[in-house]
Amino acid sequence: MLSCEQVSLIIPAYNEADRIGDVIEPALDYLSEIIVVDDGSTDGTHKIASDYEVTVLRHSENRGKGEAMQTGYEKAKNLGSTALLFLDADLRGLTTAHIDSLVRPVVDDAAPMTIGILDRTWIQMILLKKWGALSGQRAMPVGVWEQLDPQFRKNNRVEAALNLTAQYNGWNRQIRRIELEGVTHTGQWEKQNSLMKAILVESKTYGTAALTYAQMWL
Repeated sequence: MLSCEQVSLIIPAYNEADRIGDVIEPALDYLSEIIVVDDGSTDGTHKIASDYEVTVLRHSENRGKGEAMQTGYEKAKNLGSTALLFLDADLRGLTTAHIDSLVRPVVDDAAPMTIGILDRTWIQMILLKKWGALSGQRAMPVGVWEQLDPQFRKNNRVEAALNLTAQYNGWNRQIRRIELEGVTHTGQWEKQNSLMKAILVESKTYGTAALTYAQMWL
C-alpha cells in the first residue's frame, strides 16, 4: 500500500498566473511534493508558483501539455515518488477533500487510476459515455504512466491515450470516476481575446483526442 508521502502532484501550466494559486493552495497541507511545470508561459506563471513551497520547472518554449506532464513525471520519478496526481492549472473550486477523493483509491490500492469529473457540457457527456473522460484530473501509480506509449505523451493526446491504454490492458473497468462537485474549468472563452480563437483552441483539443483514438484503434 502506498502513502500520500509517495504521491507527487504535477500541475502543467501555460499562462495561468491568475489561476494557478487556487490549485496549489488546497494541496499544500495534503501532499509533500508539488511540481509545477511552466510550459513556456509569458505571463509570469512561474513567478506566482515560486511564491509557494513547490518545485517549479520551466520549458523555454511552449511544448504542449503532454510534454509538460512528462517533464513532471521525470522529476517525480527522480524524487522517488511511486504515484502521480495530475491537475490542470485553471481549476476553480478545488478543495483538499477533492484531492483526497482522487488520491485515496490509488494509495489504498483500490483502483489503478482515478479520473476527476467536472461539470460537463453535452459534448463531454457523449464522450464520457462512449470513450471515457478526457479530464486532466487523474491519479495513478507511476507504472500506469509508464505503460503509455511515448508518442502519445505529447500535446493533448494524453487523456485519450490513457483511456485506451486502460482498455488494451484490461483494467478500464477498475478506473474510479470521481465527481468533483463544485469544481469547474476556466473556459477558453475567458482566456482568449476572441470567441473565434477560443473555438479554434477547443476544436484543436477535441480534434487531437479524436485523432489519438483513431490512431490507437487502427
